Amino acid sequence: LSSSSAASDVYKRQKYEPIAILSNSMYPSYSRGDVVVYEKLDNMSLKKLSENSIIVYRIGNQYVAHRIVEVVSENGTISYRTEGDNNNAPDVHLVNIEQIKGVYRFHIKYVGFPSVWLHDYFNKEAAKVETK
Repeated sequence: LSSSSAASDVYKRQKYEPIAILSNSMYPSYSRGDVVVYEKLDNMSLKKLSENSIIVYRIGNQYVAHRIVEVVSENGTISYRTEGDNNNAPDVHLVNIEQIKGVYRFHIKYVGFPSVWLHDYFNKEAAKVETK
């Protein structure tokens, strides 16, 4: 086992994971620059999520942490309609079980700002390159 492989295995076994919040879509629950810590769930627990739970899910390369506003069950498949607390409409796409990384447990104010600043810097630079 290489050290990077061993580190990867430890990371996969972690029950909780942090992410830096990039927007104010969930204000006042938490804000841009906060770190949200979410708990990874097994498939059975993911199917038992309910309205009002805040989930962390992945859409493309982006992580989103929004509140479940509706549980949708169609043909035996469960998916979730989500919305940011500070948004005036639900998210466009339903979230399926495979996209969900975990459920919100707590947040830490301001700790994520260095990650937010780096994200903004590199995305600004990428935008400059793409628009030339």
